[in-house]
Amino acid sequence: MCRMVVAAGNIDIKKVFASAIAMAKDNNSIHEFNEANGPGSWIHNDGWGIAWLKDDKWHQFKSTTPIFSDPQIASFHSLDAEFVMLHIRKRMGSETAIENTHPFHIDRHDVGSFMFCHNGYAGEEFSYCDSFKTKGKTDSERLFYSILTEMKEHDLRCAVPNVLNEIETKTGTNIILSNKDKSFIALKENNYPNYYTMTVARSEDCVMILSEKVDSVLEGFTFESLSAAAMVSLDHRTLEVNRIEYKQCVDVKDQVEQVIAKN
Repeated sequence: MCRMVVAAGNIDIKKVFASAIAMAKDNNSIHEFNEANGPGSWIHNDGWGIAWLKDDKWHQFKSTTPIFSDPQIASFHSLDAEFVMLHIRKRMGSETAIENTHPFHIDRHDVGSFMFCHNGYAGEEFSYCDSFKTKGKTDSERLFYSILTEMKEHDLRCAVPNVLNEIETKTGTNIILSNKDKSFIALKENNYPNYYTMTVARSEDCVMILSEKVDSVLEGFTFESLSAAAMVSLDHRTLEVNRIEYKQCVDVKDQVEQVIAKN
């Protein structure tokens, strides 16, 4: 239950934070979780985190203070970055704590260097390599490790849908997985399409992909909604957004077993 933003190109960091705060305060849109009590009734106030690329190096900061009342955001108003990922948390289950706050980072020779954030609830049943050691208690971190484990056997474009198709969610699940060159945004089909949407916002020299259409903040941007069960990539340098065919990949071993079963 969170809000997410990524931005690449000529980034106006104040607009990134203003968009995040508008979503966190729940004043920007009507969705399934605030339609009964109105805007402002589904506040995301369980901390926030930001990751950014500068000179091809990852940097990160996390806070358990609500983003709309955290004085520390002032220190980011002059941030100069090539890429930004920002996550605003509304907890579901695990406590408000730094170790449960997104984004999550991995840098290992066997899987690469990635940042990850998640909106939704992905359940409790996960399978992942025991070389990945959880630091917190959130399902999001375990979902991240499940995807990385699958990436040991499959291309990323197969690993992500393989894992998302296996998990059972109570509400929905959207993820952003970023390396230094590209971000991959995936949406699992769900029963709450207004809340679990993702929107591509474009200007002449910047692309943002975020959980809501924040047109009150992003003047001069055009907007395009991503459909459920979609997966797209964002190139951090060319700013191209490309749709990736969303399907499960089958292991060669499984293919052989299926052929044997048919015969």
